[in-house]
Amino acid sequence: VYGMINIYKEPWQASLCKHSEAFDAGLMHGDMEYAVSNIAIYHQFSLFGCGSNLKESSHSLQKHIKRGLQYNQNGMVKLMAVFEQMTFDLMGLKKMHMTVTLVGGVKMLC
Repeated sequence: VYGMINIYKEPWQASLCKHSEAFDAGLMHGDMEYAVSNIAIYHQFSLFGCGSNLKESSHSLQKHIKRGLQYNQNGMVKLMAVFEQMTFDLMGLKKMHMTVTLVGGVKMLC
């Protein structure tokens, strides 16, 4: 059984810290799926509705994508790779850090 507590009675900015805490809690208890899912939601909200600094978000996404790959959470890593590319596009950068393939998963471009 899976479930999440809906904490969205406040603006999205107020919920960012809760998703970050949920990421840490998931790591502490070994629940990598829960941890990586929450950090993906954190990045989604920070990019789409909270006005976060794009450069800081890009660095944070790179760190969390690498951790997600280590934990073999490829589904959420693909989602975060899209968010990272979106930050590059919004900053006007023409670089691609990762490629996402439908069959093979995520490939790091260095």
